[in-house]
Amino acid sequence: MAEKLIIKGGKRLAGEVALRGSKNAATKMMIASLLTDEPCVLENVPRSADIEITKELCELIGSRVTLSGPHRLEIETKEVKTSLVPELSRKNRIPILAIGPLLHRRGVAEVPVLSGCPIGHRPINFHVEALTKMGVTVVRKENSYYAEAKELRGAEIEFPYPSVGATENVILAASLARGKTVISQAAVEPEIINLIEMLRAMGAEILVEEAVRRITIQGVEKLYGTRATVMPDRNEIVSFAVAALATEGDIFIPGIGRPYLESFLEKISEAGGSFSEKDGGIRFFGRKPYRTLTVETSPHPGFMTDWQQPFAVLL
Repeated sequence: MAEKLIIKGGKRLAGEVALRGSKNAATKMMIASLLTDEPCVLENVPRSADIEITKELCELIGSRVTLSGPHRLEIETKEVKTSLVPELSRKNRIPILAIGPLLHRRGVAEVPVLSGCPIGHRPINFHVEALTKMGVTVVRKENSYYAEAKELRGAEIEFPYPSVGATENVILAASLARGKTVISQAAVEPEIINLIEMLRAMGAEILVEEAVRRITIQGVEKLYGTRATVMPDRNEIVSFAVAALATEGDIFIPGIGRPYLESFLEKISEAGGSFSEKDGGIRFFGRKPYRTLTVETSPHPGFMTDWQQPFAVLL
């Protein structure tokens, strides 16, 4: 039987909303745990399909993954039993990020060809070129990418564009590489900073210069287990904020701040909507009519690509 969503509109949406963690951060943090043979604990993990896909990948290579609470995940990879995972029951864009950790643990890696949200052409040439500079040989097979390296080494990486995935891939690969890696034109999204905070807690040496989009990683000999908290989901924040403004409602979201949302808040003000910071969160409210405006997406701190769809509802 087909599922149905029945929406009866015409009511103001008001109240307080508790957010879940960002799946864009949580999945990368699960991959980061593969860099150590010690246990890692992640708090505020969302229960999403991407988490399940990443869990399957980790379990196939030998991880023990336990969901010990509604939003708490424990992951431990004492031994990588196989680093060759050419197929998964479902696909997303996460497996390509496992190449670095698997190379460090086994010297070879094979992961499925990417899938994910159909929001335009999303090649991985930035990933491949960066990994090649670090001493990795990457071969495209029919349904997978195969990589091998005797040793990963630091390199000077300059991206033509601040790619989130490629930046994350290099950070993960460089954390245990020999020598220093410098990423210029790096993506500096909050989810990447969340990943870096976890890696630092594991023992990584990473310097971030957000203003000039430069990230420097000094490779270390070993990383350790840690406990980390996944940041709030910025897409959920914007969706609920739009729901408040579009229905002339009043929604308070605790546990969030301006750094996650600066460009979105600017557009709310430009449109004539309202927000106020209070008690460690942000209240969103407004009255129609709103003003028309133009929005152009760009890398953080610009207007996030994923915010287009909910913001279009408000416009």
